[in-house]
Amino acid sequence: MPFGVLLPVAWPRARGLLRVVLLTMAVMVAVELVQGAVVPGRAFDIDDVILNTTGALLGYLLLGRRVGRAVHPPRRRWWQRGARRERPAATGPGKA
Repeated sequence: MPFGVLLPVAWPRARGLLRVVLLTMAVMVAVELVQGAVVPGRAFDIDDVILNTTGALLGYLLLGRRVGRAVHPPRRRWWQRGARRERPAATGPGKA
């Protein structure tokens, strides 16, 4: 779960359900491969990859999206920059 919460905070471009799942899966496969190569008696276990990816997915859904948006607010695109202009107060007869 911590990976799903901290990934959008540490890397804002990693926000998004599919990106979090794919990045988590890639990192966990790399971790399992390194463990199988370095640690004696340890073998690659797909169950660890599946469970870690599921935990990161749950962490992202429960808390990661909110924390990621709080730390890194969404960027305004070039077509949105002029959309939030202040409108002048209405003046005319009967308006104070």
